Amino acid sequence: MHQEQLFVSKKSRYKEQLEEAIPLVRQMDISVADVSTEKTSIDAPLASHFNYEGTAFGGSLSTVAIISCYLHLHNYLKENNYQVQTQVIQDANTKYLIPVTSDFRSCASFFSVEDLEKFKKMLSKKKIGRVKLCAAITTKSSSEKLVLFTGSFVVKTF
Repeated sequence: MHQEQLFVSKKSRYKEQLEEAIPLVRQMDISVADVSTEKTSIDAPLASHFNYEGTAFGGSLSTVAIISCYLHLHNYLKENNYQVQTQVIQDANTKYLIPVTSDFRSCASFFSVEDLEKFKKMLSKKKIGRVKLCAAITTKSSSEKLVLFTGSFVVKTF
């Protein structure tokens, strides 16, 4: 199998896993645009997430950001051979900077290298750790940040 086919297969597999683990994902009409240990991007159409103003609904924006961070962390743990027992969000903060008026993308990454290193040490010592992730929501045609999200996730390993 070529590298591109493996990547498409990985994205499809993750979308199926998300839909099974989080039933709401089936209704959200999202797609996995990119998934790696550096960043993970989720795309969503405005047509499935608009509010009475014709802009993206804040709850949808926050949920897509959470899902992109969740998947980013899940992929990182899987790629680094962690045996995960539990992965949950502990807290979150969403800043809505500019109304989202078209299809959008949430791009997630770890908040900082230092925080990730601390997280890995905690997992190896105590089999439980907390790590902060962040996501920026843009449109698919612009890199202007419309929404900023940060969240802490707790992971327990076997």
